[in-house]
Amino acid sequence: IISIFDNNYGENASIRLKYTKDLVKILSNYRNNISCIVHSKIKYFYLENELQKSKIRYMKALKGDFNLAANSNLIISIGFQGAAIKAAFAFNKPIIFFSSDEGYYNDFIFSDDASNNQITLEKFKRLIFNKYDINNLLSSGNQYYSNLENIRSISSDFLELIGFSNEITNIFSYLETL
Repeated sequence: IISIFDNNYGENASIRLKYTKDLVKILSNYRNNISCIVHSKIKYFYLENELQKSKIRYMKALKGDFNLAANSNLIISIGFQGAAIKAAFAFNKPIIFFSSDEGYYNDFIFSDDASNNQITLEKFKRLIFNKYDINNLLSSGNQYYSNLENIRSISSDFLELIGFSNEITNIFSYLETL
């Protein structure tokens, strides 16, 4: 189960419909083995329409409700979606950042401290997936779950570097205390 977070509302500076189409094209090769949860903020249905055209099973989450992401094995952020980051932290899920454009993430800066920024960028770059990387992940057979665990570990390190620490109570820890 893959949770996909997008905020695609046409051709804009941050996300292009091309990214959605490229991602769905890759996923369509695995349509019999995957299901998707769609997390979109707005009323346009680009991602849903592409998934439907490719006959990929999906469920649309309610706007702003990340609870279904708890059931996913992987979170894919088309571009850099804050909601995807929050869901990855809240449910301790591996997250990857997808873009079809090779240079999409080149100008990201996470910290004014050069050393800290370099460490954060190194972790982040390991979470940037292009269409070939996603294809390799989904076709990795017996290695799939160990690859996901590796991504989850890198995700956890990255999230901590950008301020999402294990010292902050995630949703499951909070519920256990009730």
